[in-house]
Amino acid sequence: MSDHDSPPNPEDQPPQATKSAAEGGYIYHADIDPEYKELVLKQILTALAGNGVKKSDVELSHFDGETLELITITTLKLKSKLTDRRQAGKVSGPAEMSSPQAITEAVEREIHKITHSQDVIKRIKDAIVGRKDQGFLIENEWIKFPFLTKSYVVYEPCPQCRAQGRMNCPNCQGKGNVSCPKCYGSGQETCSSCGGRQYTHNPQTNQNVPCMICSGSGKKMCAYCQQRTTVQCNKCRGAMVLTCSQCNGHAHISRVFIAEIDGLANFEYDLDNLPERVHTILKDLDKKAADHVIYTPILMQREQERDDNAIIIPYQVKAPLADFIFKIGEEKYGGFMFGTQAKLDNLPYFLENILSDGVKDLKEASNGEGDISAKIIKAGRYKTLRQIIMATIKLGEVKAVKAVLQRNPIGLSQETCKKYVAYADRAIHLITDKPRKVAAIAGLIFTAIIACIYFYTVRAMLMSALPPMLLIGLVIDIIVSLGVAYIALYGVKMTAGLVTRKTLAALVKSEPKSIKLGKAGQAGKVAFWVSMAIFAVIVGSTFLFGQNAFMPEWVAQIQFFMNR
Repeated sequence: MSDHDSPPNPEDQPPQATKSAAEGGYIYHADIDPEYKELVLKQILTALAGNGVKKSDVELSHFDGETLELITITTLKLKSKLTDRRQAGKVSGPAEMSSPQAITEAVEREIHKITHSQDVIKRIKDAIVGRKDQGFLIENEWIKFPFLTKSYVVYEPCPQCRAQGRMNCPNCQGKGNVSCPKCYGSGQETCSSCGGRQYTHNPQTNQNVPCMICSGSGKKMCAYCQQRTTVQCNKCRGAMVLTCSQCNGHAHISRVFIAEIDGLANFEYDLDNLPERVHTILKDLDKKAADHVIYTPILMQREQERDDNAIIIPYQVKAPLADFIFKIGEEKYGGFMFGTQAKLDNLPYFLENILSDGVKDLKEASNGEGDISAKIIKAGRYKTLRQIIMATIKLGEVKAVKAVLQRNPIGLSQETCKKYVAYADRAIHLITDKPRKVAAIAGLIFTAIIACIYFYTVRAMLMSALPPMLLIGLVIDIIVSLGVAYIALYGVKMTAGLVTRKTLAALVKSEPKSIKLGKAGQAGKVAFWVSMAIFAVIVGSTFLFGQNAFMPEWVAQIQFFMNR
């Protein structure tokens, strides 16, 4: 181990030292807190507890540890995103620019200005450090900074009104009046007295006489335009022009640009000088590594100015680690500890040796050798094997393996755990095999009885109370058949659970109520599908044996089409 120096603060280093973590190369070694030795021993004793090993037989014979101290950095690269919208008139507030290109250049200058302003950099760092993760270990993540958002505006002449704000009325073509809609610009309208015929009928003389109202012309002066032939335009009210609908009379359109300046954050550390096994653990932990180290962001009084629009936040990181050897009796096992939670790594699978006698009993039980129940109970004297047996009783093999490994994070490999679960599954299958078969047969007898009762008595009464619809009868028949088949399956599971609780009472006494159902296995599948087949046979019997009165409507329909 190297000398235990105190790592310098990056603020005391030359400015170029913080360019990148790899260039910095700050890795120091300090003493490890003795309490980690106790944490390691505690985890080992927890794994061994209940597995036939006395606490006095376990000894941590070697513990060589240190606290690795290094500087890591989060690099924040500032980038912009422009969005724009159009608005009538000249909008005040945003900075006025001559063109969109000028805005792009202004944003680039703004980003350069931000990365060279100590006050703005401090505000950005405060925002990052104020996050729950303090910006530590964030990788390829965009961080928004609303206080850096800038707005710009470009004023453009309105193309619709040619920057006049007004335009000729499209209804009257800028004349202020339009042709009279009643007389169509003629100034005259059809006489309402003679209807344009120029004469009226005199009933006294029974002769046609010239119309007195229009003097026999058939037309009269248009009352709407008073013979002027035109009327005022009802759209512009005679003004001849209208306010431009695009610029709302302002003659210009404002194109408002919003420049969001965000940061793309990435994390760096000195990979070249970091021990390989530490790098491997950090890679495996990924973002969870933050829970296994002590990290402190370092906010310097003055930042180094950079030319790549980037801001960096250094972190002082402390990670305890140690090599250790522990003894169980005369057997020695070595391992590696990392982090504040004393994560153990590179440990041999020591539980496999400790459990060997119990595994032998469990394997013999799975092969049907001797008293199967007694051997399962004997294997269950070991806590880990008991957990395997209980998980196998209640769960499928995949979930059982996962549950056992969660409770035994050290000392047991996944492959070995799968093998032990398979032993337990076969052993439990053997002690429940005969009862499950008996339950399956009983379920099938039950199914036959219920099917006969249903189709020859209950169904007719039920259908008479329901609307005479073919689909209703079919749906009810399917529901009843599935329900009875499931009852047969459930009976097999209940029987398996009951036998398991009874034969393994000494093992499951701590949680008997949690084992209500066992695994149905092949007997359950047979019970379910044969039950469905029995229903089909009973349905067929309703017309094969001349019992047409009990034949379901949908069966009669099928028979009708078959006989056509």
